[in-house]
Amino acid sequence: MPAPERSTGGSLVPSRWKTARLAAVWLGGCTVAGLVIAMINGEFGSIVYVIVGVFVGLSGAVSHCLLVRSESFKRRSIIAKAAILWVGAMILPISWAVRGALDSHVPVGKYYLAFFSGGIALFALVAAICISMLEARSSV
Repeated sequence: MPAPERSTGGSLVPSRWKTARLAAVWLGGCTVAGLVIAMINGEFGSIVYVIVGVFVGLSGAVSHCLLVRSESFKRRSIIAKAAILWVGAMILPISWAVRGALDSHVPVGKYYLAFFSGGIALFALVAAICISMLEARSSV
């Protein structure tokens, strides 16, 4: 059993619960953000935004759960953690966009890749910064 962490309230908070909560924030927050973006776009909204949110959230949650076990990751600054989580959160969605572009038999495939890569990068960056700031707080 891992050593428990001390929160500011004096109670013992096991690190695995903190990791599980932040992973849930990754998945839930990104999925809800994708849903909100789809609703804002109205009739131009697409389920693709929600799928991208799920992919970013899933990839971010898995990379977060794996990275927090590393001592070198724990010693990094908030900015460095956000950058590492950003790259980890983009792996699955970017590979999905590349696959979609490569499977496309029309010239639009290149634009598809560029559009989704930029959107995914921005989406994952915002999520990684939020999670890094939440993780920095000891009472999460």
